[in-house]
Amino acid sequence: MAAAGRPKGGSDARIRLVNSARQLFAVMPYEKVTTRLLANRAEVNAALTRYYSGNKDGLFEAMMAEVTLPIREQLYRAASDSSAGSMVQVLRTYYRVMAPNPEIRHSINLSQSLDDGVDP
Repeated sequence: MAAAGRPKGGSDARIRLVNSARQLFAVMPYEKVTTRLLANRAEVNAALTRYYSGNKDGLFEAMMAEVTLPIREQLYRAASDSSAGSMVQVLRTYYRVMAPNPEIRHSINLSQSLDDGVDP
């Protein structure tokens, strides 16, 4: 386990925390995932969750933002291009992102439930 405090040098702790979040939120109910569990899976000090994300909610948001970034970028491009090809590119990007990460669908559904105030 890493020492407490800000990571020194070129730490990959944030990446490991986001990957840990991606894995755990895909297979466990949101309320069962704790910052300690996330940190243990990432093999970092639990304090780094607060340092990088503030709390579990922030880490979940960071994970969703990173995973969906290519899809969101393609949607923004499609918004300025009304051709049918732009929507095809959005769908291609979606499947390119989702194919190697099928567990992300659960996290997206969870995110929508949280946004709607629905108990997942």
